[in-house]
Amino acid sequence: MGDIIQINKFKPEASKDSKESDVAMFSVLWFTEHFGELFEGLELEVRYALIISTYRFMVDAESNGDVEITEEGFSIDNETSKELQDRIKAAVDYTTEKLN
Repeated sequence: MGDIIQINKFKPEASKDSKESDVAMFSVLWFTEHFGELFEGLELEVRYALIISTYRFMVDAESNGDVEITEEGFSIDNETSKELQDRIKAAVDYTTEKLN
């Protein structure tokens, strides 16, 4: 597995925990970590659509065992993470000249 993102740093203490909310949180954090700065110039709606696509991919990856959610945090298989990055890059012309 790849790097672990510490879940307790981001989850509100009073919220109701569920696997779905954990996968959603991981999707947002993963997207922000890998594409936050690169895609900051995109319209908000486009970034939301990419995060929703990331969430859908993460749901499938979690059910296949490529994403692990524990009390300590989240992790994703490196090959799965690379595949998701490639899919996002294919969906957006992400060259610096195009984004600015």
